[in-house]
Amino acid sequence: MPNYVPFCKKVRTVLSALLLCLLPTCTLTTVPMGTFQTDCHDHHFWLTIKSSFLGQIVRFDIEDHGSVHFLSSQRAAECGYTVLFDSHGDLVLRASFLACYVDNQKDTEFWLHVWFVNKEAGGKETAYPFQLACGLQWPWSPREIVCEKNYMEVSVRKEILAVNPKGLEWEDPPHVASEEEEKEGLKEWQMVFRRPEHPSPLAIPLREAQAMGYHVSTTSTRIVLRCPYSSTMSYTLKERGVQVEAVSASILYQYLWKLLTVDASVACPMNEATVDGDDMVVTFPQVLPPLVQGRPREGWVGVGIGAHLLSECSVQERGYKIRAQDGAVEVRIPVGAKGMHVKSGIIDKRYAQSLSVDLLYAQRWEDSQWGSTQHLSYRPLHTPYTLRPPTLINNTIPSQKMFSVTLGTFPQDVSLQNVTIGDKRLSQDEALQLGLKISHVPFANGSHAYQLQVPFSHPLVSHEDVDRGYRRYTLVVTFALSISPYGEVFYHHGTVVSALRDVVPPRLEGKCSDKGVVVLLYFGNQDLQWEMYLGGRRLDQELAELGGYVMENEEDYFSIELPVYSLGMAYEELSLQGLRVKVEAGLMNVETGKVERSFVQRCTFPARELLVCLPEGRIVVVVDTSRTIPPVDPHHTTLLDQSCGPIDTDGTRALFSFRLDSCGTIRTREGNVLLYVNEVRYSEKLLLRPEPLVHPKPYYRLPIHCRYPVNDTSTLSISLPLDPALTPLFPGPSRTHGALEGGLGPRPFTRDNGVHKLEANYAAECGYTFSAFSPKDVLILRASYFACHVENKGDAEFTLHYHIVKLDETGKQTTYPSQISCKLNIGWKPREVLCEENYIEEMRLSECQVLIRKSNGTVSLSVEEARSQGYVVAATPHRIVFRSPYNKPWAEIQMVDDIEVETIGATVAFRQNWALVMIETTPACAMSNNLLLFHERSGSF
Repeated sequence: MPNYVPFCKKVRTVLSALLLCLLPTCTLTTVPMGTFQTDCHDHHFWLTIKSSFLGQIVRFDIEDHGSVHFLSSQRAAECGYTVLFDSHGDLVLRASFLACYVDNQKDTEFWLHVWFVNKEAGGKETAYPFQLACGLQWPWSPREIVCEKNYMEVSVRKEILAVNPKGLEWEDPPHVASEEEEKEGLKEWQMVFRRPEHPSPLAIPLREAQAMGYHVSTTSTRIVLRCPYSSTMSYTLKERGVQVEAVSASILYQYLWKLLTVDASVACPMNEATVDGDDMVVTFPQVLPPLVQGRPREGWVGVGIGAHLLSECSVQERGYKIRAQDGAVEVRIPVGAKGMHVKSGIIDKRYAQSLSVDLLYAQRWEDSQWGSTQHLSYRPLHTPYTLRPPTLINNTIPSQKMFSVTLGTFPQDVSLQNVTIGDKRLSQDEALQLGLKISHVPFANGSHAYQLQVPFSHPLVSHEDVDRGYRRYTLVVTFALSISPYGEVFYHHGTVVSALRDVVPPRLEGKCSDKGVVVLLYFGNQDLQWEMYLGGRRLDQELAELGGYVMENEEDYFSIELPVYSLGMAYEELSLQGLRVKVEAGLMNVETGKVERSFVQRCTFPARELLVCLPEGRIVVVVDTSRTIPPVDPHHTTLLDQSCGPIDTDGTRALFSFRLDSCGTIRTREGNVLLYVNEVRYSEKLLLRPEPLVHPKPYYRLPIHCRYPVNDTSTLSISLPLDPALTPLFPGPSRTHGALEGGLGPRPFTRDNGVHKLEANYAAECGYTFSAFSPKDVLILRASYFACHVENKGDAEFTLHYHIVKLDETGKQTTYPSQISCKLNIGWKPREVLCEENYIEEMRLSECQVLIRKSNGTVSLSVEEARSQGYVVAATPHRIVFRSPYNKPWAEIQMVDDIEVETIGATVAFRQNWALVMIETTPACAMSNNLLLFHERSGSF
């Protein structure tokens, strides 16, 4: 480092602060640390000023013996000064020790007075004075050549050789005169120039040469020639493919009656750098012919950056390569290596880079004329902008299920603005909020890169399933980056694909519940569209509503519960152990139309009583005989044909299975429907205990019937036998009484009384039961033979006229009149009790007064009073009918074998001839919900 020396009594420079002087006065100011930097290298002064400190206009002035000289471009080239901006944008002043205005003390100590003038935006100029001092760091070589940015310089020792025709042999140095003799003898100087295109040398006086830009000076030990490039007498040549500018000149003068000459030739390579892959390449001739006569001895080559020559170790650490081959020396500097500056740009909307290096190339060699020659070339190398697409490195490890990509490398003038993944543009903060990670990755040489991490499972990542359970994940990303200081934006698009064996296909499972069969669909992670089929039917909203399905949708699975008696259920076996059902579920790939997943779930449900009409023409029925009062033995039950007994029984139930054309089954036709009727009965002769006086012996008769379309034998129906005492163990679909919600409902009428609307209360009082089930296409109307408006012919033939009224969505009403006639095929018993869903009915032979008794007393009602309270008392030619809705005030609840039984103690009294006849009409019914289920086509059993 040079020493800072007081320049004036008021100004002293230090590292942390400078005295700021406005010519010609000085004031103290504070300058940031590191703003100014001075060095002494390779026989040069160095002054560097940080770019952040520079104003709009800057200049250097040189002071010499009280005079200030403005340093213009021409003066700088002639006098040995170079002013430039280095690759970092800092201002550099480089001055030769042999430059004009340098205080030279016998070529060993050198002083230079410099003013740095900074003109700020407001036009104010501020001058900063420096007095630089450097000592000779190593001895001068006999000949030293410097190729600067703006001039060429050669200096030689004053041990001048006499003119020697041979020119190749060593000679003893001549006598050196004293200073007085030198001043007297060096009077007439001349320069002799040689050019290849001119066979004869050109000799001109020194003054004329200086006017042409050739500056010649002497020091105590050296003679100096300096000239700008492209001077009048310069010429160019090609050496090993490198353009070289040269000046071949000699300086002649008369000294003590002798003609003395000194070779002042100078040559500088004018090479430019190129880019070869990831290297900047520059080539220098190993020998410069204008400077060497004969074969030079082995020399030395070195490189440096800026003012500093690099050791061989530093060259290797930085990755530089120096190779001599075929008479040339090739220097390779990796892109981004320390010492290189990279500037970003854009060409045709694509990223480009310009490389620059402040290269110092040094050579030393020996020859027969000069002994040792040192040649220094200060080459600020710049490459034009060339396309250099960023590299997107895929660091993804599939097993980690995370995309990891790195984009780079970039110089410091590039910064990331945003990323677009798929079609969603995200800032770095937005990306972080969505679970993405963008990291800045710095490197030791000052460059940097950007790393993006995106989980495979992120919604912005697309994926598709491939063979063998692999899934291909695709990340489509666009990086938007800007270049400072002007904010130019460029984009880099990339697509990264990674395959991972993590396909989880959808999975079907099932289980049995109290109410039916549950099918579970676990979604998996395949990006496919599926359709579910249940029992061969495509699952949609209509099917779910018709079947009364219960559906739940969770995060990773979907469940659907099918009631036991619903669409989609197949029935495999009915036994006393229960009803075994089957649900077949399948998943169809919508794209291929192929069923790729299937599953079967079987469950067995206990059934106390059930009627199944099978499509192959067989009837299976389970009846429970324990609910009559008193109970009957199921072993002694039969069908109409008493030879057809149960195929299996336990203590309370009997199982019958028979064909439609057997066991006394009666077939009738109602329009397009065939009706098959049979009956489970208990023979009176098998009763073992006497009938109580007050409660006559029970009569057990269970009608069963199956309906089949005339032209379709594939119908399966499951229902509850019409025994008022039967109670199902599991609930069925919900039901409504009266008109159906969709506008469909019966209106019974008689020919003489007109049409009567069938409402809930009216139906219970008159002996009608109307039920609607889900699915909505099942409609049931049951009417007692002794219901209101039924035409009764001698208690043997009965006819009911009714209308079915349908309302569509627009409110339009359509009426379908119909009638049904039935004949008595089994004789009446003395007493019969019917427990319907909405009323109780007892029928006895041939009425005037009703006695209703309870534990706390008896009330006597006339027929009109009884009817006003909801009781119905009617008489036919041969029978008396007493009917009561459930839950009337005079009803009593009793427990019989742990079963609730509702009883109404009623006696009908009337006068016949001269006698008072009292008839016990007490009905009793077990309290339970009857169950009527759906019809299913194409079922199996």
